[in-house]
Amino acid sequence: MRYIVTLLIVFFSQAISAQDNPIPPPRNEDGSGIDRKTKNIPPKKNGEVVTQEITIKDYKIIGYDRDTTFLDTTISIQKEYKYNFLRRDDFELMPFANVGQPYNKLGVNFDQKDMYPKIGASAKHYNYMEARDVNYYNVATPMSDLMFKTTFEQGQLLDALLAFNTSRRLNFSLGYKGFRSLGKYQYNEAESGNFKLTSNYQTKDGRYSLRAHIAAQNMESEENGGLANKELQFESGDSEFTDRSRIDVLFSDATNRVLGKRYYMDHRYVLFGKKRDTGQVRTTSLTLGHDFSYETKYYQYKQSGQNDYFGDSFETPISDKASLKTTFNRLSAQFANKTLGVLTGHINHYHYNYFFNSVLQTESQLIQSQLNGEEIAVGAQYVKKIGGFQLNGSAQANVSGDLSGSLLDAFASYDINKNNKLKFSVHSSSRMPDFNFLLYQSDYQNYNWQHTDDFNKQNNIGFQFNLQSSVLGNVMAKYTSLDNYT
Repeated sequence: MRYIVTLLIVFFSQAISAQDNPIPPPRNEDGSGIDRKTKNIPPKKNGEVVTQEITIKDYKIIGYDRDTTFLDTTISIQKEYKYNFLRRDDFELMPFANVGQPYNKLGVNFDQKDMYPKIGASAKHYNYMEARDVNYYNVATPMSDLMFKTTFEQGQLLDALLAFNTSRRLNFSLGYKGFRSLGKYQYNEAESGNFKLTSNYQTKDGRYSLRAHIAAQNMESEENGGLANKELQFESGDSEFTDRSRIDVLFSDATNRVLGKRYYMDHRYVLFGKKRDTGQVRTTSLTLGHDFSYETKYYQYKQSGQNDYFGDSFETPISDKASLKTTFNRLSAQFANKTLGVLTGHINHYHYNYFFNSVLQTESQLIQSQLNGEEIAVGAQYVKKIGGFQLNGSAQANVSGDLSGSLLDAFASYDINKNNKLKFSVHSSSRMPDFNFLLYQSDYQNYNWQHTDDFNKQNNIGFQFNLQSSVLGNVMAKYTSLDNYT
């Protein structure tokens, strides 16, 4: 027993001595008592871990006009208004019987946002993202936004977005919105897919910035032409037709499709600018900019056989297809000064090619196969805030080409106090109607025309007054005058 105790004492004494660190402490060369690798780290207060605080305001959403907001995670009634297929407030829009179908407008706004005609088929474009509908993101950490909703009979709607960055100055976002809905009526199925990829970049000194996106969109739907016997089946109140799929419709073989692809980029470079103030805004600067967009799109209507509802046809099956390719370039220069305001001048070049497969000779006229050409326009914009007054005006005028005319938007607002605001705005536009009014070809004989020589430009002049009050609510009065509306 005595030998066992002696062996245990010797063993544990060796183990204890083995725990001593034989490596000497690192040499302190500066004599400060702080290791050179860690001396730049700020000291912790009472054991507190120093971290960079991230708030909801670090998740920025940048619009087409470079207006910036941040992510809204609050729960409000406004969120409920946007919980629909369009992802926006659909007030004054009466939907058709299925998701993804057109809407009846209960209120119409005739103001134009663009100087140039579009392909037409506007009833099929409610879900089509134009360049001004795409947002860009600047996020501190990866962010996702998901919306799911069931549709009518065998279908779902999913809108998914992922925004992330590889550095503080380079951000990306991926978005896809897809749905399918069979509908309550016969031959009323609709489906679509909207894909977008965006990028947002800025150099370290803030002089150069770039935004770009790619969008690919496809919308398809069956067309039943409406009810064949609405008085006997729909309006009679017969319980047999409570199931809407039993009601007879006009067509059982018609479909249409809108497909579009767009490549967009705009970049800016601050040529010179004084130092930034405390609000991180350059007090005086001159910025050069360039916007580019290339888009291809077509609208197609197919029907396996001729139907008397549309009249006689040249041939069957019916296959009508209108295509449009556009290229847009804008060069701009912007002068900004805290005292004088922001003045921007620009010149636009727009090339278009709207076409069908072949020339068509009818009994009354020769219908061309395409409309193509170039448009050149110049414009300016001025923005200034003086106390409670906010001035904003933009104007564009066509100098070459036949399609566009002019576009004027201006408003002046005044903040009476923090609860009340007045705003007066003016709008004026002049341009040709959409391409499908000017030229169209169809396998149905009654739907072929060319009006490039006898149609005039649509003219629109409007005045609007707004009162925004937290006490009285929002009041708006508007006067609009239309001429040559098509």
